[in-house]
Amino acid sequence: MQKMLKEERGVSIPELLGIIAVLGIVLALMSGIFLSIVKTTTIQGQKVEMQQTANNLVVQLEKISKIDGIYEQAGYLGKFVGIDWKQAHIFKPLVQENGSDEWVEMSLTGQGANQVALTDINDTLNQSKEMFKIKDPAIKIKILQQKNENEVTKTLYGTPNYRDTFSIQTTVMILFYKEEINFTDYYQTSTGYWKFEEIKQHPNVVYSREAMFYYRDDAKSKGEIPGNGRW
Repeated sequence: MQKMLKEERGVSIPELLGIIAVLGIVLALMSGIFLSIVKTTTIQGQKVEMQQTANNLVVQLEKISKIDGIYEQAGYLGKFVGIDWKQAHIFKPLVQENGSDEWVEMSLTGQGANQVALTDINDTLNQSKEMFKIKDPAIKIKILQQKNENEVTKTLYGTPNYRDTFSIQTTVMILFYKEEINFTDYYQTSTGYWKFEEIKQHPNVVYSREAMFYYRDDAKSKGEIPGNGRW
């Protein structure tokens, strides 16, 4: 027994250093994996938040589109004058001007904001607004609107569905992005159309959501008000 004890030897310094090096590598790998998991979880959580915010915005847009008489009150009857058809919308997105508490209408091609609000075109004092915000202050929300004239859409079965010419179709894009985007590059002033597909590919865009809303002008379709049947 004494002989065995005498022959035993402790861990040498090179061996100890080797063990420490191995442990360091293992800890580094574990730290990298942990940080990767945290980052992935954060990104996924952020995406879920944006999806939920977009859903809430669509719900509010739908509510506004169902307000009784909203289109007529907003001057949507026939070929109205005094308002640019392409830029007249029933939805009114708002931002706070220069960080103040005052809410103003979001500029057509201006930047969005981390916190926005939404109301209808007839709410002149913005008293009925609903506010929406993302936790990450680096992310901005921008709401784009486009009226479509005689647009061809698809039915649930993928077959052509030609809208009657007395209906209004509005496409709304809810955009979540970082830093800035020059929206002027994606807007055609002559037609009022946005290059939605190109905007979605912008490197600063984090998430986007599109929705469509419809209105049929029954008074115009019956011939009760003037117009050539085209919007």
